[in-house]
Amino acid sequence: MGGIGKTTLAQLAYNDEKVQAHFNNKRWVCVSDPFDEIKIAKAIIDGLKKGNSPASNELQILVQFIHESVKGKKFFLVLDDVWNQDCRKWEQLKLPLQNGAVGSRILVTTRKEEVARMVGASTDMINLKVLREENCWVSFYHIALADREKNESKGLEFIGKEIVKKCKGLPLAAKALGGLMRYKETRKQWEDVLNSKIWNVDEIEEQVFQPLLLSHYDLAPAIKRCPLYCVIFPKDYNIVKDELIELWMSQNYLNSIRNKEKEEAGEMYFDNLVMRSFFQEFEKDDLGNITGCKMHDVVHDFLQFLTENECFVLVILIRQ
Repeated sequence: MGGIGKTTLAQLAYNDEKVQAHFNNKRWVCVSDPFDEIKIAKAIIDGLKKGNSPASNELQILVQFIHESVKGKKFFLVLDDVWNQDCRKWEQLKLPLQNGAVGSRILVTTRKEEVARMVGASTDMINLKVLREENCWVSFYHIALADREKNESKGLEFIGKEIVKKCKGLPLAAKALGGLMRYKETRKQWEDVLNSKIWNVDEIEEQVFQPLLLSHYDLAPAIKRCPLYCVIFPKDYNIVKDELIELWMSQNYLNSIRNKEKEEAGEMYFDNLVMRSFFQEFEKDDLGNITGCKMHDVVHDFLQFLTENECFVLVILIRQ
């Protein structure tokens, strides 16, 4: 299920020091949907060959490049968020990858067991389970209550643990709710979230959408448009913070007059969305300031859910 931590676990493995020392080459490729074998092939080549992929859009030429890129090398390839279960498309990429050295590994994250069988990993599957309630509570507490006075946090713990039960063991939900409750100061405000009618909305299919919907409704009216604008970016897109704020400015989303004030408002809006877990995987400068980020796939799905009757994204693939 979405938001359970598949990509996070894969990242821990990918960035582990022993893993880095063990393989000659590593490459992380976000696949998502639709499954574009040309794009995936080029991404694999860019990482494993330590150079730019060929200009060609002919799959057979790219396959040959992959074959040469991995020849005799022990590589570690992550294919994140695979949906397509068409074995014919997978076989075209799998065959050249078999030219790597013994000990090479491919790690796939997916929400579908059919994909695991398609890639031939049915006996090497890790089925992630939801978090135990006490672990969800730790994640929630760290964000929502850890910075408060001890007496204040103690008085809110009972309601907080009831709210955490709504997470259904999903880490992303615990983070989103923690970010929401961080700014709720009174017991009444906490009780309002616990008793919200959103928990009973039948139209919301994804369990994690409910906490995100609460966070979205709780945003100031001026900020609500800002995360919705981000559906224009494809999944796993590297969002540059300053460019995003400029785009918000161009849409007149930032309620100020002078450009400097608008930039400050954009910074404030961005920080607010960060605290509510709308963004993740941050890039920072030497001073620790956020310069870039990504959006979790589930958050992207949620924002598309909110805008499905207002806009659509059209992707046109042009082959030379």
